[in-house]
Amino acid sequence: ELGPGAAAAVPALERAAADPDPHVRIRALMALALVVPPGEGERELLLGDLSSRETALRRRAVLSLGALAARKEVPPPALRLLLKDEDADVRMAAVWALGRQAARSSSSVEGLMEAAADPRPDLRMLAVVTLGRLGEEGAAAVGVLLKSLEKGGPNEKCYVAAALGGIGPRAGAAVPALLKLLDSDDPHLRMGAAASLARIRPSERDLPRLMAVVRDSEPDARAYALWALGGLGSRAQSAVPELIRLLE
Repeated sequence: ELGPGAAAAVPALERAAADPDPHVRIRALMALALVVPPGEGERELLLGDLSSRETALRRRAVLSLGALAARKEVPPPALRLLLKDEDADVRMAAVWALGRQAARSSSSVEGLMEAAADPRPDLRMLAVVTLGRLGEEGAAAVGVLLKSLEKGGPNEKCYVAAALGGIGPRAGAAVPALLKLLDSDDPHLRMGAAASLARIRPSERDLPRLMAVVRDSEPDARAYALWALGGLGSRAQSAVPELIRLLE
């Protein structure tokens, strides 16, 4: 995100771009595209390379266009086609590029929603995280994220809960599912659900469930439940005696 100002990091990023771990590799490739961005004059050539038979050209094109996407939109249909590319790095880069322009492109948000339902965990999780970072602009994805919340394992559910919290109050439809997660045996999942509820701002009727989490064995879950109670304002007045007891 430092852009060309981080040029001194290029050698290290180039080494990381060859890392056997795909998560390290794709992050390094994304960073390189931002640190050494293409010129505007290269855009048309790069758009043509998106359909190249050469994997390396497709990868470079989508990463380079992703670096430009914050200034000039890449046609979402072209990026959505790459979500099905045979190369994992190309698929991940397509999600990244969609995310960089999604705040002003509903079609790009739809592409991220498509990726969030993908059977491949790496693609799915990157799309979920990206949707959460959009804030209220990602509200259209709440239904897709709720389906992921139902099907995923504990780790994936933590990511999805965080994404719903990132969307904020416009993810109100997720409150019942997040309240259900407060009963999980996994302390990290309880904490994540409480954190997301605090950002979504549940209603007064959810007060009893939040009060139960205030007594949770996980300190962070307790802290986020208290944050959520604070968001209720005067509607949480009935919780005051219990909160006073916690201070004693």
